[in-house]
Amino acid sequence: MAGSDENRNSTLELNSGFLELDSMASMQRVGDSQVAAFAAGGSTLLDLDGLSEKTAKKAAAEARSELATGHHESERYRVLHEIARGGMGAVLEVHDSDLDRKVAMKVLLRDTRKSGSGSGSDGDGQGKVSTGPVERFIAEAQLTGSLEHPNIVPVHELGLDSQGRVYFTMKRVRGRSLRGVLDKLRQGHAPTLAEFTPAHLLNVLLKVCDAIEFAHSKGIVHRDLKPENIMVGEFGEVLVMDWGLAKQIDSQAPDAEGYKLDVSLGASDDDSTRTREGTVSGTPAYMSPEQARGEISQVDQRTDVFCLGAMLYETLCLVPPFLAPTMTGALDAAREHRLLPPRRKLDEVLADKDLARAFSAAGRDRARRHAPELVAIALKAMAEKRERRYPTVRDFKRDLENFQGALPISARRDHFVARILKWSKRNPTRAAVWTLITVVLLLGLGVAAAVQAKFAMEQATSQRRELDLERDKAAEADRALKAEQLAREQADRSARLEKEKAEQERREAAKLAARRAALGPYSKAADLRARSATISNYAMRAASWQQAAEHYAEAISLDPTFAQAHLELGAVLADLGHDDEALDHLAEADRLTAAETGRGHVEALMSFAMYDLQRKVLSDTLASSLEEVFRRFVPVRDAAEPGSMYAKIAQLFVDLGESHQKLDAFAFLRELDQFADELRKLESQSEGTPLWEIYALLAMFDYSGGTRARASLKTIARRNRNYLEKARELKPNLPILAWLDSRYADASENKITRFDPWNDFCQKFPYDPRGYFARAKLVQGEKSEAAIADLRQAITLYPSYGEAHRLLLGICVREGNLTQAADHVRSMRQARGMDPLMVNLMEVELTSSIGDYSRLENLVEAMIREGQGQGAKALGTAGRILLQSHEYDELVRLSQRVLALPARPPLAQLLKARALTMKGDFTAAQPLFSELEAAPAALPEEWRSQLAAWADQARRYPELMQLTGVPDARDRLDIARILAVSGANPQRWLHLFRIDATLIARIGRNLLPADHMLQAQGHMRIMEGQNGLAAAASRSRAVQSLMDAFEDGYMNRVRIKSDPLLSQLAGEPRLAKFFETR
Repeated sequence: MAGSDENRNSTLELNSGFLELDSMASMQRVGDSQVAAFAAGGSTLLDLDGLSEKTAKKAAAEARSELATGHHESERYRVLHEIARGGMGAVLEVHDSDLDRKVAMKVLLRDTRKSGSGSGSDGDGQGKVSTGPVERFIAEAQLTGSLEHPNIVPVHELGLDSQGRVYFTMKRVRGRSLRGVLDKLRQGHAPTLAEFTPAHLLNVLLKVCDAIEFAHSKGIVHRDLKPENIMVGEFGEVLVMDWGLAKQIDSQAPDAEGYKLDVSLGASDDDSTRTREGTVSGTPAYMSPEQARGEISQVDQRTDVFCLGAMLYETLCLVPPFLAPTMTGALDAAREHRLLPPRRKLDEVLADKDLARAFSAAGRDRARRHAPELVAIALKAMAEKRERRYPTVRDFKRDLENFQGALPISARRDHFVARILKWSKRNPTRAAVWTLITVVLLLGLGVAAAVQAKFAMEQATSQRRELDLERDKAAEADRALKAEQLAREQADRSARLEKEKAEQERREAAKLAARRAALGPYSKAADLRARSATISNYAMRAASWQQAAEHYAEAISLDPTFAQAHLELGAVLADLGHDDEALDHLAEADRLTAAETGRGHVEALMSFAMYDLQRKVLSDTLASSLEEVFRRFVPVRDAAEPGSMYAKIAQLFVDLGESHQKLDAFAFLRELDQFADELRKLESQSEGTPLWEIYALLAMFDYSGGTRARASLKTIARRNRNYLEKARELKPNLPILAWLDSRYADASENKITRFDPWNDFCQKFPYDPRGYFARAKLVQGEKSEAAIADLRQAITLYPSYGEAHRLLLGICVREGNLTQAADHVRSMRQARGMDPLMVNLMEVELTSSIGDYSRLENLVEAMIREGQGQGAKALGTAGRILLQSHEYDELVRLSQRVLALPARPPLAQLLKARALTMKGDFTAAQPLFSELEAAPAALPEEWRSQLAAWADQARRYPELMQLTGVPDARDRLDIARILAVSGANPQRWLHLFRIDATLIARIGRNLLPADHMLQAQGHMRIMEGQNGLAAAASRSRAVQSLMDAFEDGYMNRVRIKSDPLLSQLAGEPRLAKFFETR
């Protein structure tokens, strides 16, 4: 693109402040240079295969010095100056001493002196004259001289000078080219605008048509018609110039009179009627498609008709049809016939700030005013298919003359009014007579109507006087009534305002009283929280926090709008490990602050984002919820002061989230390294009190240490423990720090196990339920009884600990103890302080996981009927579990049942569309997504971003299904799941479930427990076609995959027992314990 811009800039030449369009490459003849054509060896013909390029460049180089010093001096002609120069020849003004007059002499830019090797070109060493520029030059002179017409420049003489160089002389035309006229019109030159009216330009074009029609009668086409080649004399004469590209296409033309051009026009031409197929000739901005494509056999009279239409086009809008910054761009536009109507072409040029400099205000006004009939004529002449153009120049000219004479044209059908106007213009006398008759008739009718109207008016006046009297009386009464009504409304408004003012004062007073009442317990809570910081024993500190939480809760009950109390209570509850309640109060602090100030509470938002991140890390759901984590930092960035540390941290997370959406998984890991680098910079720039958030994030994400080389795990662990120690100094009771210690345990120099950090955490912070939960999650696969004991302790400390309840139910189901799971759900319903909605959602989650779909559908329907809010949450919970379990058929059934209800929640349609996508039914899914995308606000806010992601995947996945490899890890897993459930050959998709260990180490596993179940199915299907050891190996792999599914939390035994392949594994010794139920 850079090269293109430079080329474009180099062609933008200024003349008196206006851009000259003819300096652009698309306005040059193919082969011409933009400065001096001969310097690059340009030719009037461009051989697409490049055979003549070296010869042309050599001849141009040899001619440079000669043309620079003196041109073709002879006894008869004396060179005065150079008039113009093209790709093949130069035109000089010379004095003819014989006739004492000034004439134009055209000379060849290449060496034309005859030698043993031919006319300035390489020969074969035997004096054979090779065909080339000299013959083409002579052909031009002979052809131009043969066309004797008032509108074609006459040739006086063709000859050789004393040094054997060829030339020909012709009439010296005094005037200017049509190109100069159009440039002046664009620039708004007042005399030119006055002289060259649209009618005058049309007359010029008609004279050009006369010349071209004459040439066609001789079987010759010009092939390079453009404004530069049309001269307009000082006394109205019009001459067509430069017949260097003319081509004889029909030597048997009726008027050719036996004329035949005998000079060869190219190294491979036999005569002027044959130019090599594939050769492009002409000027790109005006080329017909067949010229631009090099289809020489298609060039005929209609090619010149196209160029005439192109000139008419430019006289209308003052812009060539295929104007482009580069010759290649113009050639492409001509080949593909990218032709815009004149008005749209003008708008396109004026939209370009560089090209717009070619136009003055007067020029723009002129370019916008053109007759629609002329537009139709130009577009018909420039039709892409030759058969749709005017067959001959005479037909083209006839339409132009019809337009001048106000007659119908063939290119456009006039409507009735237009036909009447044109008839009037052609027959002014008749039109005047009919107009007079019509006026007299109308006047007569008008007089009669006036007399009748006068009589009616007198009657009406009398009636109106009576009505006016009555109306005045009624108006007076109405005014009195309105005045009374207005006074009453003013009194009501005053009373209402007084009432509102009193109510506002009452509310303010009540709010002030509530705040005063709340300040008492708030002050106690704040004092307890401050004094707790001095207590070294965390169990005693937790007791102080508990008391502070009670006082904060009392303050909030007295004043629910006390944002600071919500913020501090959220912080205390987070220290106690009550994450769900802490996040609720932090969110409320932000909402209250935003409602009062219009801007969110940055501290509350940052705490919410970090504690939510910690919760996802502890529950091992970070990898599957990264998008949500990144979204949490957008409001932090918006609320923080620009340039503050919180703003910088939040911006890093927002940028990382955008990278996560755009990049594949392993490119995203590189972005994580960059994220850690930026965090290190922030840590080094930190002033004032350090932030524990920075050190915790560095310990979690810094794998490179600022170096390009990948460090060993021990090195990473050693460096990140330094971050952990700094974070622990600022916030020792963060469970995420113990999680990080456990993460690096295998690389520890102290030989600790993964359990030791959690044992230490539970011992040091016995009040924190999160330590027991994390330890239970770690040991659940090996010591289920110990895990259950830890979870019961966590629930005792924090009865509404949702994650602990879920994990306890999951362990019970996995161990086959369904009775214990059901008892626990009942105890949750009976427990004080438990949110009934949370219990209902857990029951929905449990029934979804174990495959009790009949009960699931009843639960969801009942909750939807009870209320839209809890119904949407129940449906969303069931949908997530069914998607994670790959139960797509059941999710479609559930969604259809919900959509049959009166409420018809849009979330059901979204889940149905996703299930259809994962079944591979993209055709059915895409219309559902499109309907939702038209009104995304109907969805719950947390599902709107999911809509965008899922709809995009539904459009992309059909193509990815055809690929053998899918680069993005997230897409790779979805494609594997779709192939698996749609019955594809397991050889196509089993390998897609392999996830790189580096990815697992950095952001956690992205495999779902049900993915192992699909892999087990795949191995069993492969086993069906095997025997002996191969079959045994496949069965063993299937058993291992099913064990991995159960150990990762897969609970749906019903699905496995009902599957014809997987049910064969239920009796395997290693799996038997998972199928025992109590």
